[in-house]
Amino acid sequence: MRDSIPARTPKSKYAKSYLYHDYNDIDFFIEDTDKNTIKILLELIQRSLSKSIKVSQLFPLGGRDKVKDKYINRDDQRKQIFIIDGDLYLLFENTTFQKGLVSLEKYCIENYLLDENAIHELLYQECSSYNNKDLMIKDFSYNKWFKKQDKLLSKLFLEYAIEKKNKLGLTTIKYNVARLQKKKGSKLLCELDNILINKRIKNLKKEIKTFLNIVTYSNDRLDISSKLINNQLNSTIYVSSKDYIFPLIFRRIKKFANTNINDSNFLFRLSQLCSVTDFKATLIRHV
Repeated sequence: MRDSIPARTPKSKYAKSYLYHDYNDIDFFIEDTDKNTIKILLELIQRSLSKSIKVSQLFPLGGRDKVKDKYINRDDQRKQIFIIDGDLYLLFENTTFQKGLVSLEKYCIENYLLDENAIHELLYQECSSYNNKDLMIKDFSYNKWFKKQDKLLSKLFLEYAIEKKNKLGLTTIKYNVARLQKKKGSKLLCELDNILINKRIKNLKKEIKTFLNIVTYSNDRLDISSKLINNQLNSTIYVSSKDYIFPLIFRRIKKFANTNINDSNFLFRLSQLCSVTDFKATLIRHV
């Protein structure tokens, strides 16, 4: 029976925006259809804009190309802004500013939630065993822990970027981070395993080199590495926080605070507390 129900097309999703003209001063069209991601993005937009600007609904189109296509065919009679993820394009494409088309300067919207102060605040709210926030921060030792993960993720995502640049169709982001975490028996720990990361990189390199000659691979690797160094980029910018960083953070917080906080709820609460400085700077040029 369900097969007979027509799927909603990008055109119908775009047309839906006309129903909200009384509730939106600006119509925002985005990639992601995940309800929690939409809620997070709406929160960051509302916090970044003037209180006098109404935005109560975002319109997901279901993909980068669909958003860019609708930007090209936008309604010039209506204030519209189109948002696409930075993704790994950050590492090998030079984005030309086009007013109204917001290309995030981080991998995805969840990367803007990687605010150490906000993470500590939420941890303190969940951690009933601490009455001293400064002591909790010291014991949690977020920076020391994250530097170790950053080093490993940076190596891995360099290879992911080479794959992405050459459109090889290999599994990258969808390779579950749980397969790269340390274990104690059958229990996953809240940090990456150096041996598993290096094995993953070795296997991926081998796959990539079945498509690329050594000169192309080496040149791409050098170009991307140089961009990382010259722009002082770390994993909070170009690694998918939604798929790789936050799953590690969630596990660590739950263990440290002995809490079963819902992951989606945690992310939304972060969107209410995190700094919007970086996101606002990217968005405001298009308003």
